[in-house]
Amino acid sequence: MILGMHRSGTSCLTGCFEEAGLHLGTVNEKAAFNKKGNKENEDIRRLHDEILSRVNASWDNPPAQDPEWTREETNILKEILKSYEGIALWGIKDPRALFMMRGWQKLSRPVFVGTYRHPQEVATSLVKRAETWNQDMSYEKAYDIWCAYNRKVLEFYDKEPFPILRYDVPVDLYNEKVATVCAILGLNSQANMSFREETLHNHKLDTTELPHKCHEIWEALLSVTF
Repeated sequence: MILGMHRSGTSCLTGCFEEAGLHLGTVNEKAAFNKKGNKENEDIRRLHDEILSRVNASWDNPPAQDPEWTREETNILKEILKSYEGIALWGIKDPRALFMMRGWQKLSRPVFVGTYRHPQEVATSLVKRAETWNQDMSYEKAYDIWCAYNRKVLEFYDKEPFPILRYDVPVDLYNEKVATVCAILGLNSQANMSFREETLHNHKLDTTELPHKCHEIWEALLSVTF
């Protein structure tokens, strides 16, 4: 299970793992803001959104506490999981999963890999995307969302450490780190890593200035980066 904030390289990391042999099932292969697809299983994403909506939350208004799942929601996940039966190495990616573990961990024992990205790059990406979609998204709100998601990543890491990669690093270094994680997971670490392209790394920073509210979480992420 690939963990991370939206616009933080979760799709890229998932695509790299797919190149190395990770089975994803039927996933999105092309999207307006992910030219190679966001690599999400639509049934899983829809289920997560429905659970968030039930507790008056959403991807950009994450719940203060992880929702309890209803029996019906658990049964839906059971049906989804059947499509992965008999497959030795399979994975899923949806940033919302960070708040969905009460349901997932009742039915499975996911192995985590995390990814993160500088909050200013993430915020810029979210704001530009919202403008395109004629939606509201301020930088302050984007920073709040960044903090909520990455705080959850660190929460899971504190319980049991797992590899956490930084997205906004040079491609060669990134691919080197991904190959090492592939070896740990039992994937093909010698696979040709072509998914990550420098031209698709948008909203690069000219500064390393951090919003104050993000500083503590950012430093914690840096300290545990794989």
